[in-house]
Amino acid sequence: MDRPLESNHIRSRVIPSDVFPAWVFPPVLLDRFSSSQPAVSLQIQALERELACTLFERRGPQIRLTQAGQALLEIALPLVDGIDSIGEDFASELGQLDSGEINIAAGESTILYLLPEPVKAFAEAYPGIRIKLHNVTGQDGMAMLRADNADFAVGSMLEVPDDVVYHPIVNYKTMLITPLGHLLAQKKPGRLRLKDIGPYGLILPPRHLATWRIVDTVFRQHNVNYSVTLEAGGWEVIKKYVELGLGISIVTDICLTGSEDVSKVSLQRFFPDRSYGVVVRKKKYLSAAIRQFLEILAPGIIDVFSPETGHEQNRHHQIKLYNQTTLCTFQTPQRTLNMRWFPCFTSVTVVQEYFSARQRQQFKFYRVAC
Repeated sequence: MDRPLESNHIRSRVIPSDVFPAWVFPPVLLDRFSSSQPAVSLQIQALERELACTLFERRGPQIRLTQAGQALLEIALPLVDGIDSIGEDFASELGQLDSGEINIAAGESTILYLLPEPVKAFAEAYPGIRIKLHNVTGQDGMAMLRADNADFAVGSMLEVPDDVVYHPIVNYKTMLITPLGHLLAQKKPGRLRLKDIGPYGLILPPRHLATWRIVDTVFRQHNVNYSVTLEAGGWEVIKKYVELGLGISIVTDICLTGSEDVSKVSLQRFFPDRSYGVVVRKKKYLSAAIRQFLEILAPGIIDVFSPETGHEQNRHHQIKLYNQTTLCTFQTPQRTLNMRWFPCFTSVTVVQEYFSARQRQQFKFYRVAC
């Protein structure tokens, strides 16, 4: 695209329309709108009068959302996120997705073993999209999702909080790895018992990570004692120390590439398969770049996520703002684009303003119901 869409400019020009007033957004979003506090406060007061309800509790300089205000905020946030991605979504429709950024939170094992091929495929298909991989633990990844510092997370989850959606995409088995020639390596999987493992020192990831919790739970369930002689961060480190004969370990076979000098015995009899999947904050708007990456990572996953994240629901909500009428339709040489992709534009003229002269020549603008 010759000229990128400026989302802040769109907000200031389009959102204060009769169709979708700017004062639907509370002051906590002030920095995202580049508006002044007094102006937004007046708009909030006008909205409170129109809705006949209180959106904020005001106690001196402190402002707190009421229950009604929180409900309105949950509706507003995805719409704001959608505005941020208007240019990106439009470019995707034209097959011109050549700018944008994706922030992915993931642990070391996911980054090393699960993401390389999808990242490579996406980078080759969309070289203009920046990918940021944040190597974080599960708790830190959740914090990034909630703060909107990560678009989504990829990893394994034992417990799924109420404010996120987790969709598993692949399962891995649990394996015992030992040095070559170890006594336990000579046992067949069907004859290996947990109490056979107990006397040998385990090398495990740090206690605060999920692997330790899983191992501890399974051994406790079977009333078997075990000992940890070495804590090490990262599967590559653990495999190296097992190769050196410093202990044995219980790992998820996501980390086993076949190049390790270790013996492997399945522990599927005792440990459930470990799922790895995608975690998205509920009501998170999924930009075109995010959707394309997720489709490469797990084809069909968008069909699963859209209702849960509110992505499709938000589109329907935006259409209802216009009494379910199509405002404008754009016809391109490839396809016809419905106005639902531009929910905050209220006239053909406003839409045309944000595209270059060359781009405008590629479209036929039809005024359907404005």
